[in-house]
Amino acid sequence: MEICRVVSEFIEHLPIDSVKNIVFSQGNPDNLASERYGFSMPAPRIVFLLSGEKWYKITGKSSSQDQLITPGDFLYVCPLGLLKPQKLTCYHMISIVYMKNYVRIVSIENSRLKGTPPKTPDCCFHSDYPISSTGKHLLNILNHPQSISKQSLDYILIALLKETGQCFTTQNRTINKSQETFNCVMSYIYENLFNPELTRETTANNFQLNPAYISQLFTKHTQGTFNQFINCERIDMATSLLESTNKPVKEISTLCGFTSPEYFIRVFKKIKNQSPARYRRLVGK
Repeated sequence: MEICRVVSEFIEHLPIDSVKNIVFSQGNPDNLASERYGFSMPAPRIVFLLSGEKWYKITGKSSSQDQLITPGDFLYVCPLGLLKPQKLTCYHMISIVYMKNYVRIVSIENSRLKGTPPKTPDCCFHSDYPISSTGKHLLNILNHPQSISKQSLDYILIALLKETGQCFTTQNRTINKSQETFNCVMSYIYENLFNPELTRETTANNFQLNPAYISQLFTKHTQGTFNQFINCERIDMATSLLESTNKPVKEISTLCGFTSPEYFIRVFKKIKNQSPARYRRLVGK
């Protein structure tokens, strides 16, 4: 709970003039086609630094660009926006991810200038509930920032952060070891959701856990299996691409992390009770 207290206090005392700059990484389904996975998510997120500096490659208006983030900068990553770490620097970073059913706060601190950056968060916490309806409205505005003035964006961001703080300040539960481990596993999964090599075994190996324990975590916290969860999340992304793009089913299958179009179609039918092609026809795309 310590990171939640730190972030909540930071948000509570955040004046409007402390927002030095808001940078946007625009959403683009083509970001999923990157050969390197883990840099694009279907959920929006806010990244800011408590100290240090960090370089990211983000999605600009027409192409990707390198962006330096320092304290006072707030990076808003739209759904399917690119967020790829670049140079190894010293920093203390906070990432807030707005998932469908909860809000996730991740803290990562790095003091090494050589070697590899941290693979897992120092601390990760999930709220019990999603962001409020007011928060969802603010997120929708930030997802389409083109016609909004900078001053208005500053106020909207502050309002969203304060709504986010309410997700955690209204909770008084103590997180146990099982929940903490599950939260970290979920962070890893969402960062690698569209990687076809993501499996129960690779996830367990990343955390030096027994694969059977990963299965136990999912049974306890989702009432389902690891594969069921992964497939449902990937199919959710696939339905969005079927609705919003003209990409072929085969390409959508690859973008969403399925190992073959045949397997994708089989899973889609099982979850949606219809084929991807029929689903696309029904939504009129």
